[in-house]
Amino acid sequence: MPFSEEFMYRDCPWCHVRGIAMRPLADTVHVNNSKHAEREWTWLICPRCAGVVSIETDPRSVNEIKSVPAEDSVDFIVKHLPVEVERPYINAITVLNAGVPSSAAVELRPNP
Repeated sequence: MPFSEEFMYRDCPWCHVRGIAMRPLADTVHVNNSKHAEREWTWLICPRCAGVVSIETDPRSVNEIKSVPAEDSVDFIVKHLPVEVERPYINAITVLNAGVPSSAAVELRPNP
């Protein structure tokens, strides 16, 4: 089964634009190793910044295994924050990704 077009709609890890329709850069490459593990690799390019993302998929189930570089949202997940810190942190990341860094700074200011 070929690469799913759903994988093309993603967040760009290079310019941080959200939900953009990336374009295929090259044909999907099918690899079969000596242990009979099958993988497919597809390269996508961001139409905004021309950053390249490599997608590894399992051709039998058409599941994404890995993307390189990984999407930013995964890097910002912190699982050990107290509730009173977690909410402003998530809000700051949200507005920073929306392109409003001054609002992110306001979200992270200390409360008196």
